[in-house]
Amino acid sequence: MGSAVDGDPFAAPAASLFLVPDTRHFSEIIEPTIMLIHKSGDWNADLEQRRRVIHGFAWISGDKRLCDYGPADAQLFAKTLRDLPVDFRWGTATEGAMSRPLADVLAEIEAMPAKTPRGDRTFNRDLTIMARFSRELAKTAWRPKFGKDLIVDFNAFTTSIKAIPGETDRMPWTEEQLVCAFSSPIYTGGGGCKRRLKNDPQGNVWQDAAYWVPLLLAYTFMSREEACGLECVEVIFDVSTPFLLVKANMTKSKDGVTAAGLKRPSRYRVIPLHPELLRLGFEDYVAAIEAEGHKMLFPELYRGDLAKRGGVRFYATCGRYLLDHVDRITPLLRTASGKRADLHSMRTSGGSALEDLRAKQIHVDDIMGHARKGTGPRNYSKAWFAKGGAAILEKRLVLMCEATPNVTAHLARAPLALLPLEERSRTGSSVGCASRKKV
Repeated sequence: MGSAVDGDPFAAPAASLFLVPDTRHFSEIIEPTIMLIHKSGDWNADLEQRRRVIHGFAWISGDKRLCDYGPADAQLFAKTLRDLPVDFRWGTATEGAMSRPLADVLAEIEAMPAKTPRGDRTFNRDLTIMARFSRELAKTAWRPKFGKDLIVDFNAFTTSIKAIPGETDRMPWTEEQLVCAFSSPIYTGGGGCKRRLKNDPQGNVWQDAAYWVPLLLAYTFMSREEACGLECVEVIFDVSTPFLLVKANMTKSKDGVTAAGLKRPSRYRVIPLHPELLRLGFEDYVAAIEAEGHKMLFPELYRGDLAKRGGVRFYATCGRYLLDHVDRITPLLRTASGKRADLHSMRTSGGSALEDLRAKQIHVDDIMGHARKGTGPRNYSKAWFAKGGAAILEKRLVLMCEATPNVTAHLARAPLALLPLEERSRTGSSVGCASRKKV
């Protein structure tokens, strides 16, 4: 009788826990299994992070034959995640940490003088990704020989997240800090490429993502990726209440074939444009970008590298420098662990402003892109169709204007001025600032 070693890929090991032992190595089935989950609708097109986690498990577990896995492998993965610091860089199978023996990498980490552990939410996120992957494999290669319980159960090792009274994992921006951001030389007049945060006698105000994205974050409560990935056709001006549409599109596509960019279905939404965005010339900017022949509202963020998230490039080329500029003048709020408010915290400020206004939760959810809760709000609240979208947009705009302080009243509308595409949104640091890449 042949064995797996002799070449029979389904020859049963002596103590296999699975119904049909599969001697393929774990790494061989990663990509087809990811595609099965994606096609099922459970995972959207943003697979980069999930793919990294799954390859990380293959590395940590030793990329064994599928039939050789068991409960201890999920436990090992959880324990190793706890040992890896928050700023650990995984690399790939050909370069970086995952191209080297796990024991050597862990020994180097153990010798590090100071390590910041990864948070419980990040820890649980990675285990949840692997749990979904394990459930897919449990239909075939990891189908249990007896019973229905998962053999490789990652959910068994997730940790409960206990809220500590008075603490939060993200701090908002204050009105003073927002005014400080929009009083920087980017908005009042600075230099050119890599000198945007330095005062300049000519006082140039250039318009691009560095100028408009922070304004969009402050006045529409979008996430960084949503704002950076907008397309020109998604901004509508010739209606009674101008608005923008947050939807999946090809700018945020990961494969160049499938529209992407919605974290979850509830993030699809229509957001009215604050009057300050219109006063400062947003319509002229959008028209100018369209006239250049671009579909992307901020084409410089995707130039030459469509696979890279625009928000990541925005942070790297200008966002982090704006944070440092504000932090030096009006220190940003920090959590108990020392994490300072970041760009996404502008969205937190928007949600906080709506909360302070005591707006109905259903209106807050629709503006922020949160899923409605309860049978009534989910199934029976259809005011958009009953009263018409124009009436609902007008109401949303009133709520947002009442909630949001005017943090740009001091700015004059600057003449439209565009740098060459390759120089846009590259601000450089301000005087006296050395930006930290990780905050």
